[in-house]
Amino acid sequence: MRPPVFVALDVSSAEQAQGLVDQLGEQATHYKVGLQLYLAAGRPFVESLLAQGKRIFLDLKFHDIPNTVEHAVEQVARLGVDLCTVHALAGSEALGRAVAAADRVTGGTSAPMEILAVTLLTSVNQAAATAMGFSGEPLEQVIDRLAALAALSGAHGIVCSAHEVARQKRACPGLRALVPGIRPSGSDADDQARTASPSEALRQGADYLVIGRPITASPDPAATLAAIFRDLDER
Repeated sequence: MRPPVFVALDVSSAEQAQGLVDQLGEQATHYKVGLQLYLAAGRPFVESLLAQGKRIFLDLKFHDIPNTVEHAVEQVARLGVDLCTVHALAGSEALGRAVAAADRVTGGTSAPMEILAVTLLTSVNQAAATAMGFSGEPLEQVIDRLAALAALSGAHGIVCSAHEVARQKRACPGLRALVPGIRPSGSDADDQARTASPSEALRQGADYLVIGRPITASPDPAATLAAIFRDLDER
């Protein structure tokens, strides 16, 4: 079964974003709204997407003290989005309180909001992880520890690259995996260090895919998305 594909609306205005939504039409049902668009267009644009029947991943990557994270997540949950991100490096208490806040607001609904713990950004390679102070450990060990922390804290899933999904599914089978850094064959990696094609991410066990620039920077975004769907369906 094809996983949900969240199209990343990484643009700087509601007008640009809505233009992409209009181009993609009914075939695109899931969208990611991150910091760039949220700071430009805010809650009103998220609410407008929801009113159009779209499913939303609000990717604000909260990383703050537990009290701040808890109350921020509570506000996100009141919007009615599907997914919200918190950095695993914020710690177990922040993650646990984020999960509790989401459950408090949406736990009794038909579509409870999921908390996804960000392990390491897909732009981070081994050299960058070492420079961040991870003692020269292999990148995989860092991600393993963060995923285990997410599981122990009650998070619903993690954000990781396709290269880590299969291992995390074995270690923490209850966690869903959202995979950014998706690049169809022939696409530029841009600033991503750990990328994979849509079909490869699916083979590894990804539950959700996030695809941005390969679609949004395409001369024909709708045709590009349709080709990605065909690739996934033929896997």
